[in-house]
Amino acid sequence: MEICEIRSRQLSFRSGTLSAEHVSLRFLDEDIDYVWQPRPGHWEHGSFLCFPLLGRLPEGRYCLDGRTYDMPMHGFAQHEVFAVTERHADRVTYELTANERTRAMYPFAFTLRMRYTLSGASLEITYEVENRDERALPFSIGGHPGFTCPLLPGEGFSDYELAFDREEQLSHVVTFYSPMEVLERAFGRSGKILPLSYDLFRDGSICFRPIASGQVTLRSRKSGRGIRLSLDGADCFQIWTAPGSPFLAMEAWHGAITRRDRPRQDVFREREGTLLLPPGETYVCRHTVTPLR
Repeated sequence: MEICEIRSRQLSFRSGTLSAEHVSLRFLDEDIDYVWQPRPGHWEHGSFLCFPLLGRLPEGRYCLDGRTYDMPMHGFAQHEVFAVTERHADRVTYELTANERTRAMYPFAFTLRMRYTLSGASLEITYEVENRDERALPFSIGGHPGFTCPLLPGEGFSDYELAFDREEQLSHVVTFYSPMEVLERAFGRSGKILPLSYDLFRDGSICFRPIASGQVTLRSRKSGRGIRLSLDGADCFQIWTAPGSPFLAMEAWHGAITRRDRPRQDVFREREGTLLLPPGETYVCRHTVTPLR
């Protein structure tokens, strides 16, 4: 995998050609990485791109126009090597075009681009999907980045909390596999502060759909360190960790997610929320990641 580094006056960001993944995000004057660094015995990824699927298909298969196709959890983009098509001091663009491997799973012509731009103390992430097919392109897209949590020695995972900039309703939680009372106790009455604990993730992820907030902040109650993620236009927001591991995945997603309470999850175009892009058009969405100290 080729690694590309870009810099602003404050930050260094490194990304890789495999899945156009995040590799490292640091302030230039210190040695603290805000992107999760995989290690033995824990989640083996730092981040990856989810496309054209969010979540898991029943038995890993789906139906489209009378044919059945295999598709891995979160889609195939995580396993593809992207080409670097633009590279400057403060920005880099990756591109994936439909190929023999992708057509075996997803019979469409497309170009997928990821652009990273550093500006001051923030990283802007731009997703572009271009439909080069003669049919409407059904897809979903989003990142699966892991962020270091805790960031400093002497802190623990439970010293951190998520701060939402708007009140969130528990009725909008569409994925939570533990008893809902666990989440109700953690959220309390405010609906804006969620103290973190591994107990919240014993049985999997937590997903809000829709998400009312325009941004969510992961922050330490001890040091104030953390990550702010903008959710501009996102259909849903998911968080996940492997209990006992020092990271939190924060995922702004666009399109359909797997819902155990919805029928016909294996019929691509009937998955609730699937984006349908007309031929010749390009879909664009952006999010901003800001490390805090």
